[in-house]
Amino acid sequence: RLLTPDFFRWPPPSAVLYMDTLVCEDSSRHQLPLLRVPADFEKFFNTLQLPLIDAMQQGRGFPDAVRRLHQALFAPARVCLDTRVGLTSPLPVTRGLPQGA
Repeated sequence: RLLTPDFFRWPPPSAVLYMDTLVCEDSSRHQLPLLRVPADFEKFFNTLQLPLIDAMQQGRGFPDAVRRLHQALFAPARVCLDTRVGLTSPLPVTRGLPQGA
C-alpha cells in the first residue's frame, strides 16, 4: 500500500509526511512501542500546503482548537511581490506557513 509507483511521484515533504503518519498509525493500531525522533528539516514548512500541515498536526495529536486556529490564521494569507515595476496585486499563499514570528 505504501510504496506504490504513485508514492514516488509525490514531492519529498508530502512523502515524508505520509510515511510518518502511516508508521505512527501502524504502531498505535498494533499497540507496538515506537520511538520517533522529530527533526526540523530545512524548508519543510515552506513547501507543504496547508491541508497537509493540518493532516500532520492531526496525526500528531494537536488539539482541534489549535488546528482550527491555524486554518483561520493562515488560510486567508496573501502576499504582494515587489517587482521592478512595483508591487503586484495581493496573491494567495498556497504553500508554507509563516515561521519565526
